[in-house]
Amino acid sequence: MDGFTAGQILRTLWPGLARLLVNPLLYAGAALVIWDVWRNARHERAFFGVRVTRRRAHLLLLAGLSLAAGCLMSVWNAVIGAGAAPGEVGVVTAAVLLLGLVRVRWLSPLYGAAVCAAASQVASAFGAGTARTFAAGTSGWHPGAGAPWAEALGTVWAAIAGFDAASWAGLLAGVMLCEALLLALFRTRWLRPVYVLSRRGRAIGAFAIQLAFVAPVWIPMAGGVTGIASLPYVAGQGFTALPVLIGFGGVFAGLSTRRVLTVVCLRDLAVAVVLAAGAFAAMQAGPVWANAALWVGALGAEAVRLWVDRAEGASDPQYAPALDGVRVLATLPGSLARAMGLVPGEVITHVNQVPVHTGYDLHFAFEQNPAYAKLRVVDRRGEARLVGKPVYDGERVKLGLLLVPEDPNQPCYRPIPSGLLQTVGLRLAAGDRGAQVPMDEASGSLTS
Repeated sequence: MDGFTAGQILRTLWPGLARLLVNPLLYAGAALVIWDVWRNARHERAFFGVRVTRRRAHLLLLAGLSLAAGCLMSVWNAVIGAGAAPGEVGVVTAAVLLLGLVRVRWLSPLYGAAVCAAASQVASAFGAGTARTFAAGTSGWHPGAGAPWAEALGTVWAAIAGFDAASWAGLLAGVMLCEALLLALFRTRWLRPVYVLSRRGRAIGAFAIQLAFVAPVWIPMAGGVTGIASLPYVAGQGFTALPVLIGFGGVFAGLSTRRVLTVVCLRDLAVAVVLAAGAFAAMQAGPVWANAALWVGALGAEAVRLWVDRAEGASDPQYAPALDGVRVLATLPGSLARAMGLVPGEVITHVNQVPVHTGYDLHFAFEQNPAYAKLRVVDRRGEARLVGKPVYDGERVKLGLLLVPEDPNQPCYRPIPSGLLQTVGLRLAAGDRGAQVPMDEASGSLTS
């Protein structure tokens, strides 16, 4: 931005920072993200006896990526000229928080903006003078001129009536693109092995997708920015800011997490295209197109989420116990199991030609020959292979092999719907100790 000093740019950004720091959504979102990571990491010892997630490193990486995502979305807003008034940011924040009290996954700004777009249409139907009537205290209730609550109501009403759906559609197109990019780049970084309760009441293996960001997004003040040609003048008109929650979470025992995240990425890209098209059409033919795009985007995102949950419920579990050995759920980084190339879902049937059927058998077989480990492994296609590695002093304690639960009453999570921050609602449960586990479940044919 030639012609602007660092002091001028800082003074331009400061109002946005001030508004960001007083926005309750920033603190609510950050608290939920921290609680989600910290609390669920504590449960790993109940599952595996070891801690898989390094909580501090995990949270620091989340913080860094949140800032990077906020910068990307802020640049997007400046480039396309997606401006917003502070009042609009306030009503979107209020809508997001109210929706979040109903469903945590609705903390996404996509849903809040869709509600504000609908409210704007209702407010417009009452006429532009209604807000001024409330503010002046001359409404039917006649609270008296200058009444604080009347002025506040008038301010909110004016913000709703003046809601610029086209700008918010363009802004949220950038949000959805950024979410798709983060999910695509880090789709394996945020996977956690867990135990989950099947529909027949026993513990089975699963993977949790636990990815949520609170990104601070700077938005140019509404009034004059029209796109790339006006980018140098953004610093001259000031910014407001909004904390944006993006990400995806859920627990999957049947569907491949790679497939789930691919579907979610494609959904985000499709929603971004719809929002961008609605914003462009609104500039040509009126705001009704942007309002429609916001609602189509929100309903489409919810429909895809529902489809993912139904597909998960109809899928056979990938990590149920095996009758002919022990099934691998995951391997820890830097461990002996990882060095051997063991893959989740494979079944270990022999260690040094000794048959194994339980985790105790596995460790006992390792102890019998401390110098070398030769494993017979059956992959998901039923093909057998041999893997081996010299075992030096101390390496046996670094086996790093996480197995599918053998005890049907092992502590585990109850199934949950998928969506933004859904893993914050995970609850520990124990299997039904009075139920008999069917043989088809033990063989891996049970649907979770």
